[in-house]
Amino acid sequence: NQYRIPRENMLMGLAEVSPEGQYKKVAGGEKLGYGAMLDVRATLVIGASVALARALTISVRYSVARKQGFKEEGSTAEHKVLDYPTQQATLFPLLATAYALHFMGQKFKTQYTSYLQTFDMTVLPGIHASSSGLKAYSMQMVCDGIEACRKMCGGHGYSLACGIPELLGNYLAMCTLEGTQQVLEPQTGRYLIRALQAARTSDNVNQEPIFVYDPELQHLKSSKTWDYVQCGAISKDCFLNPKLQVQLFEVRAARAAMQAGGAVHQAIKRGEKSSWLSSCGVELGRASKAHCQLLLLREFTR
Repeated sequence: NQYRIPRENMLMGLAEVSPEGQYKKVAGGEKLGYGAMLDVRATLVIGASVALARALTISVRYSVARKQGFKEEGSTAEHKVLDYPTQQATLFPLLATAYALHFMGQKFKTQYTSYLQTFDMTVLPGIHASSSGLKAYSMQMVCDGIEACRKMCGGHGYSLACGIPELLGNYLAMCTLEGTQQVLEPQTGRYLIRALQAARTSDNVNQEPIFVYDPELQHLKSSKTWDYVQCGAISKDCFLNPKLQVQLFEVRAARAAMQAGGAVHQAIKRGEKSSWLSSCGVELGRASKAHCQLLLLREFTR
């Protein structure tokens, strides 16, 4: 423990030691380290899609191979389990979710690579807020999805030979590492409250930095009009239009942010100037989930 490391062999990207032995942090070092965390979260989101895809592969293949229930009275031919709408209603949305998570993770990777090339600190708050909420939301969603896949395998799903129980047991820790829902969702919610406040109080909302540097918040710029909005669908078929789906999710996300903002306002009026982030955690969590679902739908549509 008496070994002295030469200065030229020390890792001094975020902090340094002078020849005189003085330790100091590098200016902007904390934000640079923050950027590295974004890479980890992007990897987690991509890994979430892979884990869900593995469980789906097992469950869908089982549903094709497993036969149960005769097709017609007196017939010896049986239905594949996947032929049943109830089986499809569980597995097919999860299949789409796996793709959506993959696309979202790739987008985060692209954003992080661009950040490394420019070190543009202005984009960090938005990426941090989105990645915080998506890490919390996607990890829990995938855990629930893997469990749903296990149930769709019937009694086979309880066997270790199935593969899903081991996959689920190994993946459960992802809900905890790098932050739980209770820790990360309020961070995203707080960011949404800032955007909402800027939209409501600014004379020129298009010049507000939070909207200039984060294109994913454009729906909050017109949040003043979301109090009374009429759905543009004239028939049930209209809801199959991706553009309308995104619009509906934008209104939903804006309304959730507004409700969270109202809860925060009431908390501050009660004198909770420094503790509102904790006392309004439930409302902020709802706003975070709605925002993350909007981000996933947008990227899936793109």
